[in-house]
Amino acid sequence: MKGHHRKLWTLVVTLILIALACNLPRTTPPPLLTATPTGGAAVTPNITATVGATTPAAGAPSPTFTLTPPATGSCTFGAAYVADVTIPDNSKVEKGKAFVKTWRIRNSGTCPWPEGTKFAYISGETLGAPASVAVPATAPNTQVDISVPMTAPTAPGTYRSNWQLQDSGGKAFGGVFYVLIVVEGPATPTPTLAPAAPGNFVGTVAADCKSVSFTWSGAKGETAYRIEGPNLLVNLPAGTTSYVWSNPPAGSSVVTLIAIGQNNAEIGRVSTTVNVTCGVVGIDLRVESLTFEPSPPVAFLPLKVTVRVRNFGTVNSGKFAVRWWGGKEFTSTSCEWNVDSVAAGATAALGCDNFVYRSPYSSIVTKVQVDAENMVAESDETNNVFESAISVTSPQAIYDFVEKAPVAVWQAGDPAANLAWNGGVGDAQGFVRYATGQLETGGAIQGQCLETHPKWIANGWITGYYIDLYTGSHYVVRPGDVFYAKVGLLQGANAGNVTFRVILRASSSGEVTIAQVNDVYGDGLKDIRVDLSPYVGQAADIVLRVDAGDNADQDWACWVQAVLYRYP
Repeated sequence: MKGHHRKLWTLVVTLILIALACNLPRTTPPPLLTATPTGGAAVTPNITATVGATTPAAGAPSPTFTLTPPATGSCTFGAAYVADVTIPDNSKVEKGKAFVKTWRIRNSGTCPWPEGTKFAYISGETLGAPASVAVPATAPNTQVDISVPMTAPTAPGTYRSNWQLQDSGGKAFGGVFYVLIVVEGPATPTPTLAPAAPGNFVGTVAADCKSVSFTWSGAKGETAYRIEGPNLLVNLPAGTTSYVWSNPPAGSSVVTLIAIGQNNAEIGRVSTTVNVTCGVVGIDLRVESLTFEPSPPVAFLPLKVTVRVRNFGTVNSGKFAVRWWGGKEFTSTSCEWNVDSVAAGATAALGCDNFVYRSPYSSIVTKVQVDAENMVAESDETNNVFESAISVTSPQAIYDFVEKAPVAVWQAGDPAANLAWNGGVGDAQGFVRYATGQLETGGAIQGQCLETHPKWIANGWITGYYIDLYTGSHYVVRPGDVFYAKVGLLQGANAGNVTFRVILRASSSGEVTIAQVNDVYGDGLKDIRVDLSPYVGQAADIVLRVDAGDNADQDWACWVQAVLYRYP
């Protein structure tokens, strides 16, 4: 009997050790991507994530996901993509046609899916589908086909609908599964250029003051131009880029060039100041022109600015300073120059490289001041300020991280644990959601602000994995691609002290921190701008991360903007 008892106790201890091993933490963030850039030999990336596999587009590498879903009791819930039974990605569907999308999904967890489990719509196009469909009870490591009836929209385009498994209480688990269809319409007409305002409007005064020669870079989509000024009103045909104004009035004049589009609608306008003064005695410094490259300027893109200052006088100028403001209301100068001297009748070209407008503007007045410190005694001290109205255009936004946040994979730690989207502000594990209220600068939130709060512990963190950028958008870095973000804290976060990090995971370069910005409450909003040209040709995704300091009190970290831009 004693031997029998010893065997029984040995069996009990063995079973306890196996149960403990099964419940050790195993949450692992998605590792690096492996892929071949466009034009190379195809390879299969291996991605480990806490989300189920999304269906790759036809012809793209098929990612493999290893799931580590949230623990429930002594087992875990999981769901992994197996195959598209019907309607593979980019299937062409007739307008308004009903169809059934079927996914083959495997229970990749250790918990069986009980009765009451649902497959529910979470984002994207509804495609006329029900809010959810019932899922049969499914044992671990068993495959099941899940079908959803849908209807194609009547408008041509590409449509995507995102779905996820939920337990009987409505808690999501597993991955985000999607259907991607193409509704075809009539042949796409040849695209026309979007209307754009003219730029680099410059007026050069002749030496005898009997004419002013205007030049400009052409608008887009114009049908005509109009030039307005003192005793000046002239209409010019489309395609014109120069005009000579004869017998201009003496003194300083503001002249405006207006581009006219279809139905006589105004496309945009730009102004310049010309100074007509002959017979000057002494020194007379004025701005002859202000030009931009590219023109018109593009937001977030480094800009080359050239200011040409001419001495219309009869005496060499001596030393003076020139100041330029990208916007006349800017609180500080954008570029400054100290000039040794400009000879009588000569011109000095002053260049400023790598200035960046942090926002697009439909119209903004830029300003130059010559002899800003009043170092030169001039015959005319009233013509030293030059102002011109310009537009600043937007680049192409190819991926918006704030907008896409609900479909990202969010974790917080330490130790790492999954976060549900739109979590509660009191969640000790941390939370991610769209914030409301005001920023630390006092301004109201415009649009959406992505609030990412680390776990409420010293050195806690929160991370968002945008796997969809790689598996859904199939992003490959191209020349001219730039990551831009504006970050800060919410108003009232007096104890806030965080570090914003941006991580690039590229197929050849591995995982690289491309930006790191510390923000203490009161610092104000900060800009992050990263040129991605070192990674051209590589398949990639981008990870957003926020780290707490010694504690996580009031670490209400907000991504006001986070966008991948592509420049022409």
